[in-house]
Amino acid sequence: MLMTSPDKNMNLNALTIDVEEWYQTVFFNKAGYKNDMVTDLPQNINEILKMLEGYDIKATFFIVGLVAQKYPDLVRKIKDQGHEIGSHGYSHNLIYELSKEQFKDEVKRSIDILEEIIKDKVIGYRASTWSITSRMIWAIDVLESAGFKYDSSIYPKTFDFKGSNKRFPYEIKKGFIEFPPSTSRFLMLNYPFAGGVFMRFYPQRCAYNGISKINKIGLPALIYFHSWEFSNDQSLSGIPAWKRFVQYGNIGSIKKKLDFLFKNYKFCPMRQILGL
Repeated sequence: MLMTSPDKNMNLNALTIDVEEWYQTVFFNKAGYKNDMVTDLPQNINEILKMLEGYDIKATFFIVGLVAQKYPDLVRKIKDQGHEIGSHGYSHNLIYELSKEQFKDEVKRSIDILEEIIKDKVIGYRASTWSITSRMIWAIDVLESAGFKYDSSIYPKTFDFKGSNKRFPYEIKKGFIEFPPSTSRFLMLNYPFAGGVFMRFYPQRCAYNGISKINKIGLPALIYFHSWEFSNDQSLSGIPAWKRFVQYGNIGSIKKKLDFLFKNYKFCPMRQILGL
């Protein structure tokens, strides 16, 4: 297990934002939505940036390549405000549904777009919907060959009877770091709390307690949320009610829960915690 520096990074936690259009999520990505659709993503990002500025917090923004193409000025604004830019793939497709060559193409396209916009190296990657598994070392090989230094795509197994060492940053290959989203550990099970539907529906004390327990052993927690979770437009006419519920259920709690966490913990970009 990779340990962070006790001097530089004690009590620091990683804050990450997945920047994607609502229709690029797993529920809608194959429904034929056009990337030129007008959405409130720019307003969402500006609100997120304003909130982070108010707390003097820097974060890692994992940005979908198609979104970067659509809003290059917004990507530059995120970078100019001191945040880390990471890749969230090109089209937000599930990686385990792609061939190795298709994945290589997705990775290259996303890097080319982001690095051209920010004029800097992109070293962090996160797959759509945590769709790289611990058995997909070929995907890690592709990322390493493309110049990435770390990945944040492999969710800890729910049933982990051998221990919980894969819940924290570790070298998945020599010199290449995997940084999974945080989970709580109880009765040999890993319980997610760090973002998405879990953060929206769980009481805010779940995230608070989860981060506290991780920090108590001197390790960093990782939390995440999505740009569309700051949206005020959830009409989604013609979309099945169950999809609207899973995507947007209890979405109004996100800002309050983040506000609570930002007041109680220190956050920074992933590359800062990893010393990269």
